[in-house]
Amino acid sequence: MTAGGAAQAAPSTGSVDPVVLPAGEVVTPPIDCSPTAAHPRPVIVLPGADGITSDTADQWSTVTSALRESGTCTLVFQGGVVDGRRWAGDIPDEAAQLAEFVTSVKDATGADTVDLVAHSAGTVVSNYYLKVLGGAQDVMHAVFLAPEGRDCDGAGFLTTYGIHNPPVTPLQALQALPFLSPLLGHASPSWRSPCNWHPARKCTRRCSVTGRSPNPVSAIPCWPLQTTRSRHPRGRARSSPSRV
Repeated sequence: MTAGGAAQAAPSTGSVDPVVLPAGEVVTPPIDCSPTAAHPRPVIVLPGADGITSDTADQWSTVTSALRESGTCTLVFQGGVVDGRRWAGDIPDEAAQLAEFVTSVKDATGADTVDLVAHSAGTVVSNYYLKVLGGAQDVMHAVFLAPEGRDCDGAGFLTTYGIHNPPVTPLQALQALPFLSPLLGHASPSWRSPCNWHPARKCTRRCSVTGRSPNPVSAIPCWPLQTTRSRHPRGRARSSPSRV
């Protein structure tokens, strides 16, 4: 307060208001398949954030066709959809959307548990659901393709802008300058989703390193954007969808 009683503005701290993301919509398929004795658990596929929802069927036809031809009840779930883009919403809200869908699948099929197959940004949401929301009790197996988490530094993301071998990786920059994440999110809507699930964010760290996971979890490491094949931890090459 001044001597005259007028309020003075607090000094600036140099901080940037966080970006508030919507929950986004969900795109769910009809639950029109049933588990069998040979394949007792439905498989829920969570694509990454590459592409838009209208592209999903074509992008994932190889994976879903193989699963369905084997007799597996296969369902593709897409959450946090904003303007047609998958996983563009808030991570905790997206994980809650996944939890609701898992419950619906269990109720409709009578299965005790499900399996998850998640790619890239879809693995972040899956991890939050499994480790923070307690979803591990409803999941028998989780297979992560190019998971976003530890050992992912964001350098591959820069290749879409023609930037190769940067002296400082995006992860290092965001860890050193935390205000960059909301600043970029405010500056460009296209950056809001990547800044939402980068590994330096508290929410992402929480679901990457804490909590109980299903057993076993198969994680195929992340790789640069231009690469279309990853290396299995034991040395066997695995083909996977392109990473976000």
